[in-house]
Amino acid sequence: TQYLVAAPGTQALIQTIPYWLPNHAKLSAIHIMGPTYGEHARCWQRAGYDCELHETASDNRKARVRNILATATPGTVVVIVNPNNPDGGILPPDDISELAALAEQADSWLIVDEAFMDCRPGLSVCPMIDRLPRTLILRSFGKFFGLAGVRLGCLVMAPNLAANLSDRIGPWAIPGPTIEIATRAFADTSWQADTRHRLAADGNRLDNLIAAKTSLTRSGTTDLFRYYDGKECAQLADHLASHGILVRLFDHDVAKVRFGFPGTEDDWHHLEVTLHHWSSRG
Repeated sequence: TQYLVAAPGTQALIQTIPYWLPNHAKLSAIHIMGPTYGEHARCWQRAGYDCELHETASDNRKARVRNILATATPGTVVVIVNPNNPDGGILPPDDISELAALAEQADSWLIVDEAFMDCRPGLSVCPMIDRLPRTLILRSFGKFFGLAGVRLGCLVMAPNLAANLSDRIGPWAIPGPTIEIATRAFADTSWQADTRHRLAADGNRLDNLIAAKTSLTRSGTTDLFRYYDGKECAQLADHLASHGILVRLFDHDVAKVRFGFPGTEDDWHHLEVTLHHWSSRG
């Protein structure tokens, strides 16, 4: 039984869903749980839908989705990124399953973007998909495995939907080298375990460095990035950029910044020296 459809990147699927899903249901309203990855809203809007973006804190996101689905008109779509980008908020599988059941009862749809889930695979709802007929789950290859240029994303869903979307995408969506590389990466469970351990340590290392050299406080986390809060975010980002280090600022909140993790010891040293210059400025 086919539950999974592969495409050349999760972005390609995010762009396709707003044009493909209406072939299977009359859609009435689109709700995006934010702040989150901006392409979700942009792709629905590009397809002609009005989107309601709900700016939610991670600890009340579930309640907001539950309230939306409790009063939803048939054909409502709710998009939730789990773990969320950029605040790292995550709902456990039982919570997602509960929301998926509400979506089914409301004749509506739940889209769960698990692009950042590979560090916490036990929290994915993919193993439940045979019980979630109105839920679509996005998975990304590149967030965890890296390998720039290898474009691969997957959509996990009910078999009738998977077969239909697979036919629409066609048989040659994924290049042969990508298939070979990704197959080896998925099979290398030792590398995956080592990488999860390293990323957890990198996150703690970055937290300690930021706490020692800045006034920022951590407001969100995954094992792939950190999300900090503070009045000096923009100024610090400018300082880092002037030394060749790029971090992410946000339109929705000027007092937030997201850091990725340095890739090598030389990169860590460069960040440490640059932050020392920041903390020592007159």
